[in-house]
Amino acid sequence: MSAFLDLSKIEEWEVIIGKILSYTVPEKEKDFVKIRNKVQTLDLTDVLNNKFDHFFKYRLKEFTISEVTELIRRLKYNAITRNFNVKADDPDRKSVV
Repeated sequence: MSAFLDLSKIEEWEVIIGKILSYTVPEKEKDFVKIRNKVQTLDLTDVLNNKFDHFFKYRLKEFTISEVTELIRRLKYNAITRNFNVKADDPDRKSVV
């Protein structure tokens, strides 16, 4: 995966996942699509999903920019509201650590 992301050396999964998350910005959209296509062509979707599940308790369904952006939105929301009393049925809070 490190090579897909143009990293100069083999990196830990935290760095790889962070780089994938950073490719959701508009100027990196072509790179995101390129990585998604490589992951799907080499049948690495389950490997990547296992890592997303490990870190975020979330599995990608389609591995699209909009889906990853939604994950980022939920992570940001959860970080901001971590110490607030949020309703248990809050739709943004569930499915993501």
